[in-house]
Amino acid sequence: NIIKGVSIMSYVLRLREIKPDQYDLIGPLARNIVNVHNIGLSTPVGFCVTNLSFKNFLTMLKNEIDEYLRNVNKENNNDVTNAVRKVQELILKTELPYGLQNDILKAYTSLNLNIDVYKSATSEALNIIRAGRESPYVILRPSTFSTHNSITVKGNQELIRCVKKIWADSITNDNVFDFETLSTPVLVQKMLNPDKSGYLTPGDMTTIKICLGFNDHEQVYDTYLVDKNSFEIINKIPRKQSWFIIKDPYLGGAIKKELPDYKTELEKLDSFEIQKLVKISNYLKENLVNDIEIEFSVERDNVHIINIKEFTGGSTDHGYTDDIEQELKKVEESIILKGVNASPGVISGKVKVIHSSTELTIGDQEFILVCSDLNGIDINNPKIIGIVTDNGISNGHNFSVPAVLSTNAATSILKDGQNVTIDGTNGVVYDGGFNEKGESETVTEIKVNVSDPKDLDGIEFDGIGLFRSEKFVIKRGIHPFEYLKKGQRDELVKNLVEDIISVAKLANNKNLWYRTFDALSSDFKNLEGGYVEPNEVNPLLGWRSIRRDLSGPELLKIQFEAIKKVQESGYPNIGIMIPMVTDVSQVKDVKEILRQVGLEPQEEIDFGIMVETPAAVQMIKKLCKTGLDFICIGIHDLAQLTLGVDMKNPKVSKWFDVMHPAVLHQILYTIKICREHNIEVSVAGDFTGKTDIVDWLVSEGIESISSEPQSINEIRAIASKAEKKMLLKVARNEA
Repeated sequence: NIIKGVSIMSYVLRLREIKPDQYDLIGPLARNIVNVHNIGLSTPVGFCVTNLSFKNFLTMLKNEIDEYLRNVNKENNNDVTNAVRKVQELILKTELPYGLQNDILKAYTSLNLNIDVYKSATSEALNIIRAGRESPYVILRPSTFSTHNSITVKGNQELIRCVKKIWADSITNDNVFDFETLSTPVLVQKMLNPDKSGYLTPGDMTTIKICLGFNDHEQVYDTYLVDKNSFEIINKIPRKQSWFIIKDPYLGGAIKKELPDYKTELEKLDSFEIQKLVKISNYLKENLVNDIEIEFSVERDNVHIINIKEFTGGSTDHGYTDDIEQELKKVEESIILKGVNASPGVISGKVKVIHSSTELTIGDQEFILVCSDLNGIDINNPKIIGIVTDNGISNGHNFSVPAVLSTNAATSILKDGQNVTIDGTNGVVYDGGFNEKGESETVTEIKVNVSDPKDLDGIEFDGIGLFRSEKFVIKRGIHPFEYLKKGQRDELVKNLVEDIISVAKLANNKNLWYRTFDALSSDFKNLEGGYVEPNEVNPLLGWRSIRRDLSGPELLKIQFEAIKKVQESGYPNIGIMIPMVTDVSQVKDVKEILRQVGLEPQEEIDFGIMVETPAAVQMIKKLCKTGLDFICIGIHDLAQLTLGVDMKNPKVSKWFDVMHPAVLHQILYTIKICREHNIEVSVAGDFTGKTDIVDWLVSEGIESISSEPQSINEIRAIASKAEKKMLLKVARNEA
């Protein structure tokens, strides 16, 4: 299985030992890192799994790949896509040749060794040293400039899996028929835990621009324009930094943390560090390329070069592309007031200016309250959807709506009836509503939770992410068992068909995920026939969801029959979603009942589950292997059951937090495993006013978010803003 005439030493090369005649094996990204090291500058230690490794691996698989491609119609995109998927799956499931895998793992376990120790120690001594060292976190990237997607991993198995994942991802519809010519070297570098990080770009003929933040910070940078000869600061734009990115000690990825108060206002560079960075920039330009962009990290006063590339322009005043800059500029220009971010959330509405508490009357229309201060004002007025003031901090007020205080000029600038948007998280007020700012377009799908067809009135949505079937039953006032008791089974099926179609026809062929009955015993108790419900101390943990349905499978069969009739009525985009799953056997049992009514899961209907318990998270690998099209994370139940907190109990609800690290770790892990199995991931809940969690979910690449109808515009605006930040990061070549 080894290519003739090629030394096994060419398959895995340590960056600090690579010779110029090996550059063709490692790709442009690794080549740049090697060049930087060779002129005496520091780079993170690492190695490259060369393109010969990939070619050799594909040679092993050639017969099977040829078989996959033999009868594929190149003109049929679906055929080609299916073939690509099969080739990718083949790459992922096939073990690497023992010699190659062994070389990769030797290079990996040597990353924690001093280079002099590595060169001088015997192989027996190295094995003893390796055994006593903890495996490091590493970052993997394809060593090409066509993509800069990176993966952070720790551990032998994960490393091997992710090398194969990068190889699999390099197979596309455009190149699958030329797979034998592909070249995908993989760059592996030890992950840093930097004190500061950023990038340098050219200013004009005599200046250099330095942008950086504390730790690994990806969005808000201090910007310095520095004379590259005298090191004098010509211009400085500081920005307050309230959070930063650090290495996740559990999953090996990145997590967002609040910056300590004493650091939020600190300048991020002193004169010595500025001088050092400018000298490094000058030195790189003299020895490599004249106009380059340099990505760097500072760890314990040592500057490490993460990446360099030729600077091709865009706006030299900003270092990112003109179109993104223009998009961000439009948003910045629509800011009309800034103040104290007193209560988080984003909301649009019409202004009502008052100058004293006596002017506040309750009308029919919701409004954004604008006033000098809050003295004597009842902020719990149900018509108030946002608050902006001239003066005054909150003085102990507990806000239930977004609020921006102490703007100094709200009552003089804002006018009655003016349409504005409050961003209470960042303390700014925009002119116009969400759509007027052009923030309605998102890659992240914004779906809606539906309990009634009226929920869809007047909103734009990308699908029904949660059809609450039990709410429709409750609205009719009759317990499902009562239908069966009276011999009215067909009536129940008919009602369900009508309820589903009433929403499906408003969805305009967008996906509708039908959640099977998930009523608590307390929800069904007051219905006609509700006497069958047990008296439960804690209905949340009681007879509900799939546990209820599988204990009396006739109701499950009735729901599936109704869904089949809906499909036959011309609404094919229905998916079945099983709530509160905790065990593989539940999924298998549900699929068997689905087959009994004539629907084959994953072939004739999309099939998914809800992940709402720590048990489901722990079992997610096995659950994925049962065959799923999608999963939906029920964020509120997951948080409650993880934290042991009833969010509706005022005695303990203050400890309910969807941003708790334990909750985020479980979401991240679920996303990670589902991506490995090509399963779509959504998150459902009420995200009204929850800017942080929406921003975080988008930054982690969630495919869709499903929220309450009244918050859809808010969620879309937050998601749009988060996506722009990600685009900016990519444009700066920091992805």
